[in-house]
Amino acid sequence: MTSSNIGQVLVKNLAVTLALSMTMLISGLASGADGKSEAGVTGIRNFKAPAPGYLVGGQPKAGHFLALADTGVKHVINLRPKDELPGFPEETLATAAGMNYHLLPVASVDDLNLANVQALDQLLQKFIQKNGEDKVFIHCASGNRVGAMMALRSALIYGENTEAAMTLGKDWGMTSLDSTVRRLLVDHNRENTKIISKQ
Repeated sequence: MTSSNIGQVLVKNLAVTLALSMTMLISGLASGADGKSEAGVTGIRNFKAPAPGYLVGGQPKAGHFLALADTGVKHVINLRPKDELPGFPEETLATAAGMNYHLLPVASVDDLNLANVQALDQLLQKFIQKNGEDKVFIHCASGNRVGAMMALRSALIYGENTEAAMTLGKDWGMTSLDSTVRRLLVDHNRENTKIISKQ
């Protein structure tokens, strides 16, 4: 074998090695930290993974619950009140798939309040403390309320400024509620300023 042929073989081997490495890298990026991919969950409106361990989106259908469980989801948090989808046995479907079900109804703008934000935060903190690697799926009808609640949580509980909270909310699914959430945060900041100035 000539030096020219040896060089060609080495180049081909290098190309194969690089191709395999890229395939493994892409496969790893498509999977969660536990190696379970979210790619098998299709058809949920605005479905996304905004942070490690968290999946969010719109209303899942009956066939989605086993797929969610297969990705490693252990907790489903539903922000829709029962009367939005009467007769749909979501709790039964979630628990039958081996997941824990939690209902935190956010029916209107009035429910975008500190009490509900604190309740959501307490749920999420409990999951983190008890089962650090469990995935959580949070949903409403479209993901809009999920993003709104997460924006409020980041500002009201964790002290993020309004712009950072708004950006986070959009990353988590907030769309048409953005102006409402901004107004709520501006009002909250104004009230806090009034309280501080009186002290």
